[in-house]
Amino acid sequence: MKEIFTSLWRRMFGDSVRAFGVVSLIFLASMAIAPSKNFFSEWRHYQRGYQGVIRNRSEANTLRRHFQGGIQQIWLPEMGVVDRCTSCHMGLKEAGLADVSTQPYRPHPVIPHKLDQFGCTVCHRGQGAATTVEEAHNSMLASEQPILPAKYIESSCGECHRRPLPGTPQLNQGRGLLSREGCVHCHTVKLPDGSTMKATDDPPSLSHIADKTTREWIFAWLKDPQAYAVTSTMPNFKLSDDDARDISAFLIANSTPVQGDTVTLSVKGSADPATGASLYGESFCASCHVVQNAAGNMVGGDIGPELTRVGSKVKPEWLQAWLRNPRVYDPGTGMSHYRFNDGQIATLSGFLLAKADSDLLANVHLDPATPEQTKHGKRLVSDYGCTSCHEIALRSSL
Repeated sequence: MKEIFTSLWRRMFGDSVRAFGVVSLIFLASMAIAPSKNFFSEWRHYQRGYQGVIRNRSEANTLRRHFQGGIQQIWLPEMGVVDRCTSCHMGLKEAGLADVSTQPYRPHPVIPHKLDQFGCTVCHRGQGAATTVEEAHNSMLASEQPILPAKYIESSCGECHRRPLPGTPQLNQGRGLLSREGCVHCHTVKLPDGSTMKATDDPPSLSHIADKTTREWIFAWLKDPQAYAVTSTMPNFKLSDDDARDISAFLIANSTPVQGDTVTLSVKGSADPATGASLYGESFCASCHVVQNAAGNMVGGDIGPELTRVGSKVKPEWLQAWLRNPRVYDPGTGMSHYRFNDGQIATLSGFLLAKADSDLLANVHLDPATPEQTKHGKRLVSDYGCTSCHEIALRSSL
């Protein structure tokens, strides 16, 4: 084998003339690789395909005049955009190709912006400087941002536009959900102007919770918020019985009374349920509060809390004081002050207290809390970030 290699070397490089000739041939072959690679490049393949698409169309002459071969580039230095996408996507601005559905030849849908002013990657992401499908559409070493799936394309509009847009229903709904469901109490969402998104929900204060409800209800609520209110946005933390017991112990122990937020009426309300239902309807309570009817459908507004099982939650004396003047318990509440008389308060509170679920608290039996349980509950409230949503005025004695 060594002799064969030595003989071949002498034939090719035995003298300077032969060596020069061999090296020249190798150099010419390497020089030929570059143009051949360019000739067989993907973007040339797609440009030839585009010419085939427009060849027999009625507007072929116009399309041929618009066609520009070679690598096309949109350069927007002020935006840091270098896009060569139009090297393959040749028909983006050709409205006459509306019937063409094959990529990359179909035209771009109508949008408020001009393509040559914003390029492609501002909205679609991907690697704009690439000239192959693999590099342009996928994550590469130079850039980890692949092309954005079409179902998420509206999100790109949100990078510049802060207000709702007519053409971005999913973006508008997503923003609304983030703020309305209270996600941004815990998660920071930056807006295009540098500010952060604010929540529009109003989680209740827990500083005076013992006036309003019982420890047993708090335990059941912590275990499964949606078992009480289907529409609740409170996360289900999958708490153990011991953790729910200790948090409920802390919230009750930490609660401070509010003067005037409980009342016992001497007047009795109407015994006819229809009277309470009529007063509920006349007061337009359903405009803000939703109730699950017998068919399982949710009926009412989504401004105030759900009232399907409110009778299992609130204490009668608190509810009557709340209906008399809700701002005694919560000065910032959006609840209207109806100025009901005592008879109306008794009737309406009786109607609401009848909306109860006997199964909700049937299996909840709590022993008196120990100091250790209360202390542990306080730590859990901190660990779970409860104060990100709820006001909890900590008592110094706990």
